[in-house]
Formats: sequence, C-alpha cells, structure tokens
Amino acid sequence: ARRKLGNVIPFGSYREPPVAARDADIIVLTNADSSHDDSVLTSHFNKISDHPTITRVRSVPDGLTLFGQVAPQKLEQLKGREVLAVSSIANPSRFHELLQQAGAKLTVLALRDHSDYDTSVFEMIRVKGAESNAELIVTTEKDIVKAQQGYEHLRDFPPVYTLRIAIEFLSGKEGLFKRIDATVLNTTAATTR
Repeated sequence: ARRKLGNVIPFGSYREPPVAARDADIIVLTNADSSHDDSVLTSHFNKISDHPTITRVRSVPDGLTLFGQVAPQKLEQLKGREVLAVSSIANPSRFHELLQQAGAKLTVLALRDHSDYDTSVFEMIRVKGAESNAELIVTTEKDIVKAQQGYEHLRDFPPVYTLRIAIEFLSGKEGLFKRIDATVLNTTAATTR
C-alpha cells in the first residue's frame, strides 16, 4: 500500500522530509538553473543546520546510447527527426525539454511513475510510434533498465536510444568533494583504531 508523506525532498514517497536537513552535512540542490537565485533556500538551510555544504547541480544531456550498445552517440542525430519519447518517471518534463532542445520533433508517451513494462505497454509504444511515424524511440536511463527485456524481443520497433545524462556543477563542487574527503578520512581513521 502507498502512503502519503506530505511535503518531502525530493518529491515522492519514502523520501526525507524537509526537517531532515537539520542533520545534513551536505545538501545538493538538483535541477538548479544557473539564472535562479537560491539564496533564500541556502539561507534557510544555514539557519536550521550547522552550515552544511550546499552544492547546486543540474542535469545536462550527454549523448545517446543505442539499445544493446555501449558507445555514446551524438545528440545531433535527433535534429529534425520524429522521436517518440517514452518514460515512466515522476516528472518527465525535463526529459522532454532536453530532447526538444536537441531538435527532436517530439511525440510523448509518459507512463505512470514506476510503471511496469509489460506486453500492454510495449503494444502502446508500438502503436504510438506507428501513429507518430517515429524514426527513433528515446527513453531514460531509468526506463531502459526496466524495459530492456521487452525491447530485446520486439523487432518491429524503430531504433531505441537512451538519453545519457551528466551532472553539471553550478556551484559548490570544491566544497562538496572536500567535505566528502574529510568524512571518508574521519570514518577510515575511526575504523582503523
């Protein structure tokens, strides 16, 4: 059974509530925007915690991977092509935005978060792909793991790619790694005594 936890960070069931930031040594603000001012949020965290290390990052596209292969491919191959974006993530808008920024002509199949990739889902993908004249199917790194067995057995699909995501540090990178190093050194020293 699912239970609601109210406001939690990050959003979703079974995540830490905001009050947990009191105990945090490191806080990473994800999906930050370089033009966004996080000073109010940073000030809040500094008031409730003992000056945690605060790092701002955002996700950036890092190429594509063709299903069944490992070598990364360039995003440019999406430009001007009909793409079916398939995902089962809580908020797929950023995924769709990244594909559109790469020039894809996008048709979206946004499944419920944590959907099971059963035969009915693959039938929906096949139908939606055919209706939209999709030249490619692009999915998330999370979804390809859940869906790989189904894609392996289907032969009438357009090529399936995964959008590779990298993390870009906007601020606090050096402080983050210093804090991690200090924590590891302290833990190692404590366990060798």
